Amino acid sequence: MTKTQFFIYFIIFLVIDNSFGQTLKITGYDDQTRRKYIANYTDNYLNGQYYEYVGKKKVLEGYFSKGFKSGTWLYYHDNGKLAIEVNYDENELNGIAKEFDSKGRIRAKISYKDNQRHGTCFIYSPKKDELYLTINYNKGELEGEVIENDERSKTIINYSKNKRNGAGGFIDANGDFNKITEYQDGKVVDDYIVYNLSLKPKEKYLINPRGEFYKKIIYEGEQIVEEVLLGNIDTSFMYSKYMWEEEKVKFLLFYVENGESNILAPIYYSE
Repeated sequence: MTKTQFFIYFIIFLVIDNSFGQTLKITGYDDQTRRKYIANYTDNYLNGQYYEYVGKKKVLEGYFSKGFKSGTWLYYHDNGKLAIEVNYDENELNGIAKEFDSKGRIRAKISYKDNQRHGTCFIYSPKKDELYLTINYNKGELEGEVIENDERSKTIINYSKNKRNGAGGFIDANGDFNKITEYQDGKVVDDYIVYNLSLKPKEKYLINPRGEFYKKIIYEGEQIVEEVLLGNIDTSFMYSKYMWEEEKVKFLLFYVENGESNILAPIYYSE
């Protein structure tokens, strides 16, 4: 729906505002989304409270200030429970954005500044009401530790300017750090250890001076049972196979793309 089409279905109610001129209370319906819109329109701008409904169910509410999304915006699940709470400052995400599941349990807390992820963010397990990921951002880029929690260990990967840097590994139940490998500018630069479910070494990939894996060592218990020459494999093979990738957080309902925030459904603006 274009900006012009947005107003085709409106029934307009005129209210006189002595301070700013005429304010239009607008009700409209979009055949494609099957949503009813209620908005206020003042001096050629969307201005004031804004609502969307599917049938009698409210699916979102927010506030416009002179055409810009401003303050707290709320998005709802089909059952009426809060799905997302975000804060805007002149159309840009700022502050803590929260996502909840349909039962009202917290699923994510994402920190924004000037429409970019900034600061410490938290992702919670979809099956248990427990912290799953802690992620640090600086102006939209991964910076610092990314920590993944599971029942057996705590995996830690360090980032600098959106690339993995430094030692990566996990902390076991005894509080000991177990190194998996070393990264530099996003690339593996050290031997790479793969652990089994008991957090014991299962395989070890040895790296040569050219940054390629040339040998795989296979363990059974604590014993080496086989050594296999690999023929110099690029280390990017291990980069994506065994460790945490940011794609895991794509289940979030809110995201930023091309500098514009997109949440559940687009918001249409007037000229």
